[in-house]
Order: sequence, then structure tokens, then C-alpha cells
Amino acid sequence: MAVSHAGQRDESQQRVLVTGALGFVGSHVVQHLLDLGWAVVGIDNLDDTIRGPADRVDFLNSLDHPRWSFHHNSASAFVGDSAPLQFDAVIHLAASVGLAASWADPSGFHDNNVGETAALVRAVRASPRVRRVVHVSTSSVYGRTAEGAEGQPLTPTSPYGTSKLEAEALWTNDLELSRLTTVLRLFSVFGPRQRPDMLWSRVIDSALRGAPSRIFDDGHQRRTFTYVTDVAAAVCHAADASTPAGVFNIAGAEQVSVLEGVSVLEDILGRPVTVAHEPALAGDQRRTRGDSARAARDLGYAPRLTFRDGLAAQVEYQRARALT
Repeated sequence: MAVSHAGQRDESQQRVLVTGALGFVGSHVVQHLLDLGWAVVGIDNLDDTIRGPADRVDFLNSLDHPRWSFHHNSASAFVGDSAPLQFDAVIHLAASVGLAASWADPSGFHDNNVGETAALVRAVRASPRVRRVVHVSTSSVYGRTAEGAEGQPLTPTSPYGTSKLEAEALWTNDLELSRLTTVLRLFSVFGPRQRPDMLWSRVIDSALRGAPSRIFDDGHQRRTFTYVTDVAAAVCHAADASTPAGVFNIAGAEQVSVLEGVSVLEDILGRPVTVAHEPALAGDQRRTRGDSARAARDLGYAPRLTFRDGLAAQVEYQRARALT
């Protein structure tokens, strides 16, 4: 599938390639880039291992913009057909995701998260035009506890976290590439279009249906939840070649336990939420408190939405979807 829009392109416009363009974070990044005036080429393989392609196609069909084009493809297949890359920036979001899924298929996660990144690395090396790469990573590279700045130990405790750390290294261990690469380690992203396997998507969906909400572990695990449009703004800012390269945490301003978040949800809904506890997931993080001071200094990053406001926005999105 390829979707494009007719019209004369302004070759002076900044052009960006976005992998995983129809995903949870990717779809918000695409919208933000278009708002900023970029010409955006998106690729997505519509992987249905976690979410069926219908939701992504819904978003794709909602886009009607002269600076947007889309290719249904993997990163490796796309760059194999495009030599050299004619982009000023590359934003790499495509990845296999999900903690439980990574234990079920560790080799598949390695192939997608490391192998696909390696293909993109080779293409960027061969392109004289690319001036900035934004590689989107995760706080899972830190392991069970992720509290502090970027210098904390890197001890991932799941195949997902391990594969994402290996993917980072493909960019950062190359001296030339590291000078034009920004790695963003995201902390517990939430908001509209969140994948249905993720915490708040599951809990909100169950609460709206009046069913018990599944909570893994005891609910006292604490997170710095990060609203998705704050993440999208950070990704887009990092795509500008005038900003410093490097590794940056992107985290929300508030640390909230899962059960505290459920209490906030009850207040938003105006009624109790029933919780059903399930065993902890292997390798899940117990505490995260990301220090984003470096991103604030070099990328101008500043979380704009409180946890409550972000959760309320996600409730409204899911409520509207449930009514359609």
C-alpha cells in the first residue's frame, strides 16, 4: 500500500522519514511534524501481533495533507528500494513492543528491533543528505529500577529491553553516526491511541465497560508517566539538526503508583473502579523516575500536561471510540 498526495513539492522544505508512522507515538509525531511544516514520508508494516491494522488504517485515512506520503513496508524493505535516502532527518520509531510478547518471541524481537535498525544504519551511512537521526528507545534499557539521569546502569531485564539497548548501540558506537544521532529514552507513555495491551488503555477500557481492570503485581509499582503529545514535541524538536545530539531521558514530571492512578481515574469517572490483580510480569520495572534535566537544557523539553489531565484526555478518546 502506498498513499501519496498530488501537488508540487517545495524542495526547500525539510524532508523526514518516520518509521512506525502509524503507531501510538508515531501517529502523534507525524501530526506534529506536519504542523511544523515538514514534508513527511511515513512507513509502517501494520504489524498485527499486538494491535490489528484497522486502528492504524483509521489514522492513515484521517490524514489528507500535501506534505504527507505513506508506504506500507518494513524499514529494511523501504531503504533497500531507496538509495541513497533523500531525507534531511530520519525518525526511527518502528519496533516490536510489549514486555510479555518479548518473552514469547525473543528472537523475533531481536530481528525486528536490532536487524531492522541495522538496515536503517547502513542506509544512513550511505546518504550524504541525512543530517539528523532520532532513535526512539525506552526506559526499559535501565532495568527493573530506572531512577535518575542517563548515566544510571544499563541492566535490561527483558528481551524487549535488551533488544532496544542493542539497537541504540548501532548508532552510538559509531563515531560518525553518533555525532548526528539523538537517542530518546521514553518513560511510560500514555494518552490517546495508546496500544490496547498497555496499562491505562486496558484499565480505562475495562472501567468503561464496568468490568474489573487487570493490574499486574500489587499496584504499588511507581512510574513517571509521560503524555504522548509531550513526547511527540520532544521527538520533533530533536529532529532539527541545530539541536545537540546525544542520549536523553523523556519523562513526565510526576511519579505515580498504579493504584494512585486508579484513584485518579475513579475521580475522573465519578465512580469506583474494580481492580483484579494478576501476577507480576517477568522483567517488569518496579520504579521509574526519569531525570529529564538534560533534555530540558538541550532540547527545550518541558512536560505540559499533568497526569490527571492526560488521563482525562485518554478517557475521552477511549469513550468516544467505544461509542462508534
